Amino acid sequence: AREGARRRAVMAILRAHRVAPFNVVHSIWSGACGVVAVCAARILRVPSLVHIAGGELIALPDINYGGRLGWKGRLREALVLRAAAALTAPSSPIIEELAALGFSAHRVPLGIDLSEWPARTPVRRDPRAPARLIHVASLNHIKDQSALLRAIASLDSAGLKFHMDIVGEDTLHGEVQSLAQRLGLAKCVEFHGFLPQRQLRPLVEAAHVM
Repeated sequence: AREGARRRAVMAILRAHRVAPFNVVHSIWSGACGVVAVCAARILRVPSLVHIAGGELIALPDINYGGRLGWKGRLREALVLRAAAALTAPSSPIIEELAALGFSAHRVPLGIDLSEWPARTPVRRDPRAPARLIHVASLNHIKDQSALLRAIASLDSAGLKFHMDIVGEDTLHGEVQSLAQRLGLAKCVEFHGFLPQRQLRPLVEAAHVM
């Protein structure tokens, strides 16, 4: 199934190229996305650019996470990194990890569209009202929302009043929500699932702590 999806993605890029030719094929993340980018670029005879987010370079067997789990993962990452015409990464530590593997990369921090998310004055909180907290990330083991819930459970036990919004696609099939129930946090934690930017922004603007 994965091979079929990658093949369809490459074919889609080739079809789009026939409509309006590309100068470069750019992938955010290595892994399967990088495989698609470098294969399509090689066929089209244009450069490929791969942006490394970080998880592609590590292996955490305890939670089955990382691009370099097993020999297939290590081989895939090595092939993508070698095939790309240029590599970028958002932080110095990732660039150092790449250097340790024998690759050079340019630092390109993840940015934000200031026309969509302009700077604004922090919200002043009424100390008599509950604090509003927000967490935005996919629900998965590498983000470790269970640690977050246990931390805010200690706030609840101390009698502090707050409301937490948790926004993100659930990849753990209710595991985090079940933990919130067991910790007695249903009254102060709200799960929103994935939200598009226009729906996310009001929640972020209303929060005191992110």
